[in-house]
Amino acid sequence: MGDEWYNNKDLFEMIRGLTDEIKSVKTEMHETRMIIKEYNGLRKSIGKCEKRLDAMEVTDEVKKENTSNWKQWISWVIAAVMAGLNAILILKQIF
Repeated sequence: MGDEWYNNKDLFEMIRGLTDEIKSVKTEMHETRMIIKEYNGLRKSIGKCEKRLDAMEVTDEVKKENTSNWKQWISWVIAAVMAGLNAILILKQIF
């Protein structure tokens, strides 16, 4: 029981080495936390950009649909006007 494995000086140096290693690990953990925060911020930013892009795509699709509908209505209006003019011309010839 009286046998010491390490003397006090060796134990002190070992503890000091562990303390330095713990400080190093704390520093690395802090840097890792900062990187994770930056990453999370980038993810939020990408999420916002994706939402804006989706909104732009939807707006573009709606504009295309409206343009298509507008063209169809113009075609129907022109056809109706032409039919009316033809009807008037036919009625003039009859009377």
